[in-house]
Amino acid sequence: MTPAATIVAHDVGTPGGMERQLGELCGGLLARGYRVVVIARRCELPPHPRLRWVRVRVPRRPFSLAYPAFFLAGSLAVRRHREGLLHTTGAVVCNRADVSTVHFCHHGFSAVGGAPQTSRASRGHRLNAAAAAWMSRAAERFCLHPARTRRLVAVSGGVARELERFLPGRHGEVAVIPNGVDRDRFAPEPRARAEGGGGPGPGSPDLGGLLVGGDWGRKGG
Repeated sequence: MTPAATIVAHDVGTPGGMERQLGELCGGLLARGYRVVVIARRCELPPHPRLRWVRVRVPRRPFSLAYPAFFLAGSLAVRRHREGLLHTTGAVVCNRADVSTVHFCHHGFSAVGGAPQTSRASRGHRLNAAAAAWMSRAAERFCLHPARTRRLVAVSGGVARELERFLPGRHGEVAVIPNGVDRDRFAPEPRARAEGGGGPGPGSPDLGGLLVGGDWGRKGG
């Protein structure tokens, strides 16, 4: 009998750290002979005979509407289309899951004084950000409880410690699997480095690393 897994997330395979990690996970499962069901709002994975995408048709924003819409529609889709093991990315559906990969702990962010993120200073944007933060923490406590999710996997030791501290029943049991990097794809190109010239920059021997990303306030930057 062919093993199967169901992957649930807002987006899979699209640009972004979580989305790419999920794309690699799906690719690895397919390479090992699994049937894979992806339940997501968006999926950008190459076609495969054992891959099935169940599209969750909900809006992307504002978060205060998009998040509960996906939570409801995604939960119904899982109930109808789930096959084999159920893997979620954080608190996105209410179904009982076998494992959830957690990239960010909202309780931990709030505990250190992290403020709700908003792109504008208007009252509506502030209310949306506050509602988003409250919903994220409430769903986190409900969905990631041991009664609903059997195993948690954190992408760093810091996230694991926050989950064990703030979520009931999780002390000492959160696994840590850091996100990997494809060193063949992201290897520095010698010619581009040599043409960078002197001083700080791609061609400088003083440059030890380059960080590319966003939302640095939430990541501790």
